[in-house]
Amino acid sequence: MTEHNAYTDLLPPPGAVQPERQETDLALLLLRVRLRARRRIAWMRRAWQQVPQNGSATHDYHTEVDGYLASHDTPEAEAAWQEFEPEVQPLNQEIEEVETALRQHPASRLRLLGQIFGLSEAEADLLQACLALSVEPNLGKVYAYLNDHVGRGFVTEEMSARLYGHGRSLPLGPEVPLRAWGMLRERENGRGEPPLFECDPHLRNWLLGSDGLDEVLGQAAHFHPLREPLENWDLATPVRFIQKMMEGGQRQRLRLLVSGPPGSGRRSFAAYVARQLGMPLLALDCDRIPTERWPTVFLHAQRQAFLNGCALAWSGDSVLEKDWRLPVPGFHLQFFTCEPGQFAPPLPGTADLRVEIPSFSSDERRALWRRFAPVSANWDATDFENLVQRYQATIGQIVAVGEKGASSAAEATGLLRASTRHQIGSLAQL
Repeated sequence: MTEHNAYTDLLPPPGAVQPERQETDLALLLLRVRLRARRRIAWMRRAWQQVPQNGSATHDYHTEVDGYLASHDTPEAEAAWQEFEPEVQPLNQEIEEVETALRQHPASRLRLLGQIFGLSEAEADLLQACLALSVEPNLGKVYAYLNDHVGRGFVTEEMSARLYGHGRSLPLGPEVPLRAWGMLRERENGRGEPPLFECDPHLRNWLLGSDGLDEVLGQAAHFHPLREPLENWDLATPVRFIQKMMEGGQRQRLRLLVSGPPGSGRRSFAAYVARQLGMPLLALDCDRIPTERWPTVFLHAQRQAFLNGCALAWSGDSVLEKDWRLPVPGFHLQFFTCEPGQFAPPLPGTADLRVEIPSFSSDERRALWRRFAPVSANWDATDFENLVQRYQATIGQIVAVGEKGASSAAEATGLLRASTRHQIGSLAQL
């Protein structure tokens, strides 16, 4: 009869049938955590078996202190056990198979995240431990066992270091990407307790397949809709400039200053340029971002751009007043909207291109009125022509008047005058 104990029961018997591999990277990640936890716990129990019992048949407080003083549970001793202990070799092989499958998974967002932000192996492992707990809370009981403390059912640096074979602790300074990009939340857990780590909610959702907007960006951001371009827009010049700067896979940071009056279609222009390059446009209104929140919102906006492959467009009266010299690198394509005569200070390592949104000729304005304010066809012809000739209306103003359903050219004139006093909404949204 085979003898069983708490140590050997954790190890698979020789020739055991391995569970069928799941196809998702999340399933592989969870399996990896469970297998490594089984191996780590098997080692912990084996180490405790080496502690003298001092004549006691039970594992008491004195035995525990003796065990810590004997220092049986060292990374070096555990690594040697993993390498030479025959009974653990099948588990080692299974772990290697799962980790290879996870590294080579064709649709793994975990792998993509590491490539985008340059995560080290230790950073990626810590993030995976946090993600696993967030989707499978019962792992908290396992983590408490790994932490050797019933009240620590969470991820700690020390637990992750031992679980993934990185020594006693992780060398994670404030400058490492995992911390610099805010991928984890680190919270103090009481006096004398190690801090706990949790996965950032937006990053967690992205890793699970969601491409939604980061809640940190709040009401200041939206994905700008793609509208049909106007005939007088010069789209070819900025597209060629961007393509030239990105030749050979380069990631030269580019800033396009789109100049024009409010309502002239600056962000719609940016959205169409971005789409020509295969990217959606994430638009942010700087005037809706409090000064004290600026560094956090800026970081999360850049992170969202990298995760979703979307260009950024910054607008608002305060867009040129913000401090853009922040520690994380910006996404390689960003648009700034400004008015004629405004200029942005240079940014180190960033190439600029200024694009002027042209004003409309009377013929173009007439066509735009008919297109975006069809109700104008019912107005008096002479009054309508006077409106076209006298008012240099922007595309935003014409659209707003059309949405109001003005019944006459005189009413439209009043709405145009009101628009200059910001009384019919924010026309700069176009």
